[in-house]
Amino acid sequence: MKFETETGSLYEIDEAANRVRRLIGVKNPTPRQGNDGEWKTYEDHSPIVIGQSVLLWWAVESGVGKSTVTSLVKRILEDDQPN
Repeated sequence: MKFETETGSLYEIDEAANRVRRLIGVKNPTPRQGNDGEWKTYEDHSPIVIGQSVLLWWAVESGVGKSTVTSLVKRILEDDQPN
């Protein structure tokens, strides 16, 4: 599934493999997200709902859990829809 945020970022999420990547964005991605196009493994995420942010929980490292909050979801694209 792919989703676009109000700030113009486009994310692809693979829920079966617990991985996510930002495909494009206006500003640079956060260090936890990695470079655009780079798959990153996550532990869990909040529901992906139009008008709400998505909270991504990353793997716990050295006893510390980290997370990323996206801007508000503008639209959701199913896997068979073009960008």
